[in-house]
This record gives sequence, structure tokens and C-alpha cells, in this order.
Amino acid sequence: MMRSVISLLVLLALSEGCGNGNPAADDADKNRTTIQKSATPQQHPIGKPVLCPVCELRFDSNEAVEQLQHEGKTYYFLLKDHATAFSEDPARYTKVK
Repeated sequence: MMRSVISLLVLLALSEGCGNGNPAADDADKNRTTIQKSATPQQHPIGKPVLCPVCELRFDSNEAVEQLQHEGKTYYFLLKDHATAFSEDPARYTKVK
């Protein structure tokens, strides 16, 4: 008799946790929503296409880690090291090819 009462209580407790206003079920729904939101790609504004003068790769200006001015022109860099190299010898990277 005692065993059937315990089984009944367990079943009752489990049935209340099936999403019928149970906080545990609500938390699971929130986690599911969070996962869906994080899987959505973030949209960044599109900048202008630029060329890193050091590595000569084209990329979006919004992705530049650094910008430097030289002789009235703005240069965009993919890496901090590229900006450092450019600032040490800008003539090397601004020659017309």
C-alpha cells in the first residue's frame, strides 16, 4: 500500500512538470529560445571595401582593427602588427606598384 502511494506521488509530481506552468519547464523553454537567438547571425553594417597596405588583402572597413592617417589618406589594417609595421615605414607600403 505504501509503495503505491509513493508511486502515485511521484507520478503526480512528474505530471506537474510537463510545461503546465512549471518553472522548470519554463526554464527549459527559455534555454531553447536563447540557443535559437545565439544561432542567428548578427548583422553588422557594411562598410566600404578597403585594402590592407601591409598584407594587401581586401576586407570590409568595419572589420579594421586600426586606422592610420598618412599624407591625408586613411589606411585600414587587419592586424595591429600591420599598423605598427606601417607606422614604422609608411613609404614601404605606399609605393605605387
